Amino acid sequence: MKKYGILVSVLFLSVVTGCFFSKETVTCTMDGKQSGMDATKEIAATFEGNELKQLNMKITVDVKDQTDGMKGVAKSVLESTFKEMETDGITESVTEEEDHFDVVVDVDFEKTKTEGLEQVDQNLDSHFADMKEQKATADDFIKVMEEDGYSCKK
Repeated sequence: MKKYGILVSVLFLSVVTGCFFSKETVTCTMDGKQSGMDATKEIAATFEGNELKQLNMKITVDVKDQTDGMKGVAKSVLESTFKEMETDGITESVTEEEDHFDVVVDVDFEKTKTEGLEQVDQNLDSHFADMKEQKATADDFIKVMEEDGYSCKK
């Protein structure tokens, strides 16, 4: 009986301290184009154990060489493009700074459905819906992202 109590205590402490469900974050970045303008994309993926739980994406779109009129058009295009993605588990925002726009997309993999991720994939040329369906690990995520031209680190 004493051995059973010790085993339960060790198991409980392991769960509480995160030994069985350790969190790991992978960050991937890439310079490229978004809506025809220079952009930097940064994606932070949070894994618990071997399961992708959260994606936080920030896209910084450079508009310093654009006229005020073109900045307005660019903001409108970005807002309409990313607003399409908003659904259960997916939120987005577009904020304007002096020389750039920041687009932030947060994805909760437990709440969102594959259909919502397909919309994200279409707008960002990504493969997140496949990752949800196939239960991608951190190493799987890195492999796919690097194949798409991102640089990743754990």
